[in-house]
Amino acid sequence: MIKRHIYEWVNSELAVIFITPATKPARAFFWLKHRDSGMAAGMRIIQNGDAEGCLGFDPTQPAEAKIALKLAGAKRKRQVSPEQLATLARFRFTPRQAAQF
Repeated sequence: MIKRHIYEWVNSELAVIFITPATKPARAFFWLKHRDSGMAAGMRIIQNGDAEGCLGFDPTQPAEAKIALKLAGAKRKRQVSPEQLATLARFRFTPRQAAQF
C-alpha cells in the first residue's frame, strides 16, 4: 500500500507526503506529475526523491489544498442537505449518529 498523508509542518503550513513502500514498484511518474503541478500552484518542496517526496503548502490557498488532497488520496465527505434528509425520512430512513471521539 502506498503511504501518503497530510501533516502539520510549521505554524501556518501543512505538508503532504508520498512514499512508495520498498515491497512495491516505484511510481516515479505519479510523484513527478504531482510535484510539478504543486510547484506550479505555489507549493514548496520539502523533500524530493526519485519516486517519493514531501510538499509544503498553505491550507488557505485553494489550488494548493486541492493538489495536496489529490496527492494524499483523500476523499470528500458527502454532505446531506435538509431536502435530501426530508426525502429519506418519507421512506423511514434515520441517519446514524457520528461517532464521538
